[in-house]
Amino acid sequence: KREFRSWPGRKLIAMTIIGVLGLFLVLPWPHFISVPCKLVSAEQRTYSAPYSGKLSKVHFRSGDWVRQGAVLFEMDTEEIQKQKSKLAAELKSRTQAMIRFLQAGDTARAGEENSSVIAIRKELTIIESQIDRSGARAHESGTLIESNLHQRIGETVPLGERMFDFAPTSAQRVELKIPDYLGLEFRVGQVGNF
Repeated sequence: KREFRSWPGRKLIAMTIIGVLGLFLVLPWPHFISVPCKLVSAEQRTYSAPYSGKLSKVHFRSGDWVRQGAVLFEMDTEEIQKQKSKLAAELKSRTQAMIRFLQAGDTARAGEENSSVIAIRKELTIIESQIDRSGARAHESGTLIESNLHQRIGETVPLGERMFDFAPTSAQRVELKIPDYLGLEFRVGQVGNF
């Protein structure tokens, strides 16, 4: 018969394994859990069409994070540019006519031309303002929510129509939709990465 002898280190190894397993159960360890979630914002901003016109470019989609100053979308300025060129030519023509009338001593007609020049300059200022506003920029960093603008490129949008809803970074939070079976894995205020 063969005799089985006890190895003295067996107990030590068994106790070490049990101790390590106990530590794994007691100590918190980083781990990953994937659950559905939704980005919500305490503050929400809306970006609207700055004027009636065609939507020409959209630079971001729903869920994209945007830096402050980034261009969100652009309106088509082709018609406005044509109008600006037409007004600039008319301004030049009226200014030259005003100078001719002044040189001829016809102050009444020169005054009429001066009134037209002033009105055209005001109109040009409005048009230049529209061109400057044709590209909507993010006023602060954040995330775009609720947008279907990519489907609307080329469409004419009216003044003030809602284009994007925007959640500033400073006011964002993530709501997790945790299934019941994972309820014990989470605590209120627990830190995690999104």
